[in-house]
Amino acid sequence: MRYRLLAPALTLAAAAVASAVAPQIAAAPTVAALPTTASPQEVPPRPATTPRRATVVPLPGGETARRYRARAAKRLDTLAARTGRAHGIVVADVGTGKELYARHAGIARTLASTTKLFITGAALHRWGNRIGPALPPILRLSDNTRAEALAARLGDGSRRRGLRRAQRFAGRIGARVRLRDGSGLATGNTATPRQLVRFLVAMRRVRGYRVWKRALPLAGRSGTLARRLRGTAAEARVRHAHGDDAGR
Repeated sequence: MRYRLLAPALTLAAAAVASAVAPQIAAAPTVAALPTTASPQEVPPRPATTPRRATVVPLPGGETARRYRARAAKRLDTLAARTGRAHGIVVADVGTGKELYARHAGIARTLASTTKLFITGAALHRWGNRIGPALPPILRLSDNTRAEALAARLGDGSRRRGLRRAQRFAGRIGARVRLRDGSGLATGNTATPRQLVRFLVAMRRVRGYRVWKRALPLAGRSGTLARRLRGTAAEARVRHAHGDDAGR
């Protein structure tokens, strides 16, 4: 089973996505609440043995998916709690799209520079690999000017039309997003962490996906992530557009 952290988790968290990049997230009926701390008297005796295998949870339609072990989920909860509710986390299976872990996953957050994912995704869908050379400056280096130019190109000269087309493209592949500019500087660019993850998973099926993926910054190695996540398990393994509400 392949697990991958798809949402900018504690970063959508940091940005609030942004307000969540997306640093952001909301609670939905299917999302468990953060655990409360019990007093020593309230803590039940620990079992003599603890199962080490992953838990299998039922899903709608009779399907099942493995979720994080209780210890791993608790660790994520502890890390997330340090940011209060200004974060959003969704962990999903990249093959099925099924959620394995989620916290504050339904709250709309400001996308900041992760807005560029939607603009470039729509451009990739329209032009395929031909748009490849234009992607690294926008995704890896987060060039706002080029992102706005690509939005206008997507709209045949009209940025507003390009943004509408990018929203419609996201909707067709199963994600809801609100776009007000192409660069992410507008605070009106919003999506929930859950919708962002759905978009990322769905992009794997878009023609030219590998070109788009390679244009993203690599943790600890390139672009806006060159100095981030060094010395962690994510270094040289995680790709994602980074953004915050300071416009970076």
